[in-house]
Amino acid sequence: MLVSVGALEFRDEGLMRLEREVNETISGRAVDIHQRALRGFISWHLLRRLRGRLKDKPASHQQVLNVRPHLVVADDTD
Repeated sequence: MLVSVGALEFRDEGLMRLEREVNETISGRAVDIHQRALRGFISWHLLRRLRGRLKDKPASHQQVLNVRPHLVVADDTD
């Protein structure tokens, strides 16, 4: 309601949660070079592609869920 009357700015909660999860995943990497590579891939591939699809609309629950497996695989360095 506060967003619709202009009292608060719109905030995409799904995208915010995903970005928080990304930051936690990246900060969990021990080697700095791995953090930089992972952040680059996620920022320039996964999140940029998702934001391009959104076109100023909020991310759906399914869109956020579709990014998570890619995040897990990208983080799997074993």
